[in-house]
Amino acid sequence: MKKVHFIFVLFFALVIVPKSYSITIDFWLSVDDFGILKIDGNTIAPYDDYPWGQAYGSVDLTAGWHDISIQYKNRWGSNALIFRQKYPWESPYSIVPIDLFRSLDPSGNYIQGLKADYYDLSGNHLKTIYGEGPIHHQYISSNPPIYCLYEGQPGYWAGTFTGWSKFEERLSGQIYVIPEPGTIFLLGFGIFGIGILGWSQKRKVK
Repeated sequence: MKKVHFIFVLFFALVIVPKSYSITIDFWLSVDDFGILKIDGNTIAPYDDYPWGQAYGSVDLTAGWHDISIQYKNRWGSNALIFRQKYPWESPYSIVPIDLFRSLDPSGNYIQGLKADYYDLSGNHLKTIYGEGPIHHQYISSNPPIYCLYEGQPGYWAGTFTGWSKFEERLSGQIYVIPEPGTIFLLGFGIFGIGILGWSQKRKVK
């Protein structure tokens, strides 16, 4: 009977619980005026219109790191690119913090933030920023004037562009999906159960 219990707990911890890691995450891309969000190569939220608008998309993802890319263009007028997410246990949407992004630096080492390649609208490469994030960039109308918010702080976008600059940005790297709180508990419970049963079996053999 103990053997049957052990097999059940092992199955629970290693088969049933990992499958429950799939989480439906809602993403929100605020764009002025072109943007495409892709996760693991799949288009999640596209936007191509005038003026400023929002694109929404939901996707089921397992806990851990996933490839992400965001292509952005400002072809006329003011610019904005803001990336938010919402987990099932969260409300409302929130800006994705930089520590949930990672990408490779020029030496091939992982760093926080995304790699950002900037181009003019003719496709000529202008510059690369390593470790960009959070993705919270936009034109701000204020008095006294703030030309742009970059990563949520007043200042030129990538140190170069104002709130009315015309350019293209291509973000790439990975985004981390946080395990559901209940799933962490279940996985811990399963592993704890395996340990207890293994310890009791060991004592019985002695």
